[in-house]
Amino acid sequence: MVEYIKNFSDVLYQIEKRPGLFLGPKAKNITRLSTYLNGFTFAMGIYKANDTLAENFYKLHDYTAKRFNKYPTGLGWPALMLEHCNGDQEKAFELFYLILQDFKKEIL
Repeated sequence: MVEYIKNFSDVLYQIEKRPGLFLGPKAKNITRLSTYLNGFTFAMGIYKANDTLAENFYKLHDYTAKRFNKYPTGLGWPALMLEHCNGDQEKAFELFYLILQDFKKEIL
């Protein structure tokens, strides 16, 4: 059965499930994920998509900084997660999805 992507949460779920399809080789990479999501949320803004998670995704920066007691900081959420994982892209990718669960509970 084909799973259709209807909203930003679906995109995030599909990337977690099949990162190579969306992010290419060595797909579990926080930097690649961040780049992809920046483009996706930008496009959703252009097309005025009505999606609560996408509209509030920019808040992930402050949420992550506060979670790691690094607020205020000039580092973005990907850099904060990467730093927390000692530069390990794959661990930071996995950490993103753990943090995302809590973040979604707060904003949705």
